[in-house]
Order: sequence, then structure tokens, then C-alpha cells
Amino acid sequence: MPVGAKTSDTERPDGGPEGRFGHVSGDFDPFEAKDRLMGIGGADDTHRTLTSLRNQCPVAGGSLSAHFGAEGVDTLLYGEDEQATTFSFRAAEQVLRDPARFSASWYANVFTMVGRTMIEMDTPEHQRYRSLIQPAFTKKVVDGWAEEWVRGMVDGIIDGFVTDKRAELSHQFAFDFPMRVIARAAGVADEDFADFHRDSVIMFNQGLAEEPRRAAAERMGTHIEAMIRARRDHPGTDLVSVLLGAELRLPDRESQKLTDEEVVSFVRLLIPSGSQTVYRGITNTMFGLLTLPDQLDAVRNDRSLVPVAIEEGLRWESPVVTTVRRITGQTELEGVDLPADGAINVCLASGNRDGSRWDHAEEFDIHRPEHGHLSFGAGPHICLGIHMARMEMRVAIECLLDRLPGLRLDSGAGTLGVTGLYYRTADRLPVIWD
Repeated sequence: MPVGAKTSDTERPDGGPEGRFGHVSGDFDPFEAKDRLMGIGGADDTHRTLTSLRNQCPVAGGSLSAHFGAEGVDTLLYGEDEQATTFSFRAAEQVLRDPARFSASWYANVFTMVGRTMIEMDTPEHQRYRSLIQPAFTKKVVDGWAEEWVRGMVDGIIDGFVTDKRAELSHQFAFDFPMRVIARAAGVADEDFADFHRDSVIMFNQGLAEEPRRAAAERMGTHIEAMIRARRDHPGTDLVSVLLGAELRLPDRESQKLTDEEVVSFVRLLIPSGSQTVYRGITNTMFGLLTLPDQLDAVRNDRSLVPVAIEEGLRWESPVVTTVRRITGQTELEGVDLPADGAINVCLASGNRDGSRWDHAEEFDIHRPEHGHLSFGAGPHICLGIHMARMEMRVAIECLLDRLPGLRLDSGAGTLGVTGLYYRTADRLPVIWD
């Protein structure tokens, strides 16, 4: 039975109740089912430990979880790979910008049920795929979406609670919104959204058994294949149509297009992965602002500071704590010997609080000098959806400030904070307004 699902009379032996895709029902709450293994509720003192480790050395042997006394996670994530972890900004950036020594191919054995995607590819294959897909995510394209329909979607979500004068923004607002945006952009029909959302949560939840996760991936694949067939007959402006029409022309070579299988794999990866990062980015940035009323007022009074606050929020609390690369051959990093074919954990969250790059790096401060952070990665694998993520976060924060006058934390809500070991989220964000 999937984590977060409730027992029902229609429960099936393969792990879930009947639904439109043969598995889920209204009893399954994606918000309650998320992050059961590596996210919410774990390692509240994450940054204290990371600071201590970073002060000791820029790179250390062992996995991230091992340094937190959670070695049991390692086998699930890495198998028997020998591991190391970066803690400084400089070490992390070196790894991300050097695909010859540190290969993204490590992910080939992680997202097997998603299919082969760019996340596991190195140059030149990676560059080919990126060149085909990048035009669908330019700043011009996604900024157009913002005014055409994203702002209206956000206002519609806020309409559901605006008269209540109170809400829990993490659950009621931030969790669903990015998934709705990416699903709409991909062309998922409104009536299919709930099932698509639930299957994406099941597929990416490594705390679940393989069988329900693989079944969810297969259902998503079947649905995307149907979307592809429909777009071939009636192409539109959605991402599936754009991906099917994408063509890379090279001198003296036959033009290249994505296969149906490649489109399925990309969409199956894009929808859950992109939405989860944005959800965490919104909650973490809003938590930073809400706990510092002077900075919230500054952003409220000068909306040009919204993008600045977003970048600071992403630096201060990286939504994804770590990414991983395969060590291609015996090498050295910051004086530490690394074994061939081992895994190196690139701790983005630690690098983003490196005091050698930012003064008072542990503080949320929208007025600090801007320096590039690592939350979108770096090098050839820098986040493909970087413009889309920034647009979604900007529109979300602008609409919240526009629609909820006097927005502030609910003083009676108890202890709040950003938690998580591998993913960082303000899981509760109770607010009130005038």
C-alpha cells in the first residue's frame, strides 16, 4: 500500500486502490505521501552539521547521509559505490564544471523507470538533447506564459482561500501550483491532473517499493504516448507539440529529432522533478521573508526586489541538497584522492553557505551583494528549466503580496522551520492577513 494512502474496499494487491489509471483514488494525498524517506522531518540541524563539516575540510570520504549517521540510506541510493562528498563552494563548482572527470552517467541506474534522459548524459550526447529541448524553455517563452495564463492560475488558487484570512501556504498553495503549471504547459488535460500528480509522487518516492513506483511510471508513459498521438494529428503550442517538432540541423549532417520514446522519458522526468523544486523554492523563500518583516516590507514596497529575494532564498535554503556524479578515473579534488568509478556527492546546500564566498552566509539577507549560487547547478548540466522556475516563483510571490494585504506568519502556529536531509522544505507555512 503506498505511503499516505488509506485502506479502501477497492484496494488492489499491486499496491493501491482503483482509479482512472488503475491505481489511485481520492484517498491518496500526494502532499502527505511526499518525502517519506529523504525529506520532511529529517535532520533539523542539517546546516549546523554541514557548517562543521565544511570548516573541517572541503571534501571528505563517505556519503552525505553517512555524515549524518543515516548510513542505511546509502545502499538504497548508491548501492555499493565508494563515495565522497563536497562541502565547499569551490569543490562543488569544480565537480559540476568538469564532466570529463565527473560524469552525470551515475544517474543511469537511478531513474531507470523514467527512461533515458539528459540527466544521465555527457557531452556530446547531452548537448544534442539540450539543443533540441532548450527552445521550449527560453526566457521569452516562459515569460509569455506568465501573463497569458500562469498569473490567472495563481489567482484562481488564491481565490479558494482569500476570504478565510488565513491559510497554510505550503499545502494549500505552493505544493499544487508548480505541478499545475508544468502539467498545463505539457498539455495534460485538467481532468487528468489529479491522477497524473499522484502517479508522479508515487514514481519518485524512493521510500516506496519498486512495484507501485514502476506501475505508476508505466501509467504515466501510456498517458504521454496518447498525448503524442493526439499532437501528431493536431499539434498545438504545448511542450509535447514543441518537443515533437524540435529539429536540430547540423552542417553536412541529417537533421535530428526526438523519438517518441525520448519525448515520453523527458516529460515523465520533467513534470515531477521541476514542480518539486519550485514548490520547495517558494516555501523556503516565503519562510525567509515572513520571519524577517523588515525584508518582507521592502519586497512588498519595491517589487523589483522579488527576483533578488528569490535568488537569496534559493541560496539560503537550496531545495535540493545534493546532486551526484560518477568519478570517471582516479583523480584528486582539493587534496583528496578519489577512486575511479566511485560516486561523489556534490552538496549544493553546503556550498551555498560557504563563508569564503558570502559574509554571514547563514543569514537570509536580500540586501547582500549578489554572487551566483549552486541551486540550479553549474556547468553543462545547469538546470534546463531555470527561467521557468524563476518565473513561477516570481509570479507566485507577487500574487501573494498583491492579494493578501498585511500577509504575516500566524503567531499561534507553533514552531516552524525548514527541514530535511536531501530535500529542504518549509513544510508548514501558516499565515494570516488583513
